[in-house]
Amino acid sequence: MRCDKGGLQAPSASLQNLCHNAETIFRSAIEPSTHISGLRSHIIRRIMEATSDNIPATSCEKCNVRRLVLTLFVNIRLHHHLKLQNGVLLSQSSNKAAERKTAIFRHQ
Repeated sequence: MRCDKGGLQAPSASLQNLCHNAETIFRSAIEPSTHISGLRSHIIRRIMEATSDNIPATSCEKCNVRRLVLTLFVNIRLHHHLKLQNGVLLSQSSNKAAERKTAIFRHQ
């Protein structure tokens, strides 16, 4: 007997469209930003406003599902973006640290 894995074969077209639009809005919001304070909620709010027609909201549950999907999407994208930015900063700082190292002389 086969084990039931939830039945999801592929994401729906509305979910794909939602993620595509969310990625576009995320990139446009993250590039010019210089601070992170409130950025997550700002991005989620912008995506919710821009994608309200993609998933029909016939009940409050649908709105919550959309918000949960968008929150998860933005959390993953912010994590990935900050991981890349930290890598860039770390590589820049390690080069500067190597230049600032003082020579250690052995006492003879």
